[in-house]
Amino acid sequence: MDLSENIEATAAELEQTLLDDLTARGLVQPVYIRKAKAYTNFWRVKAALDLDIEERGAMVWDEKRQMMVDNPAVGKAVQVENMMQTIFRDLGFREIAVSSARNAGKGDGADDDPLV
Repeated sequence: MDLSENIEATAAELEQTLLDDLTARGLVQPVYIRKAKAYTNFWRVKAALDLDIEERGAMVWDEKRQMMVDNPAVGKAVQVENMMQTIFRDLGFREIAVSSARNAGKGDGADDDPLV
């Protein structure tokens, strides 16, 4: 399996996991389904950006300016990650993760954020 097939397989598994969780919580309205699919699409974009950063590094050569510059994929990856976190929170997954961490006895929850 090549890398792009692996990304697609992982994205499909991620999407199904999100949809299964939403269904288990009774959130089957189209708005929730669209948000879950949007999250998966952002995940695909983030995976491609991460690959670019891994392959080319945080700095890349700019032919026009004849100098090293920031890899634009780094800034875009941050933007995509922010969108993913927003969707994750909107779908209620952040609260579930925080609650799970508290229930697992990882602290009093005051400053605990398992997603950071």
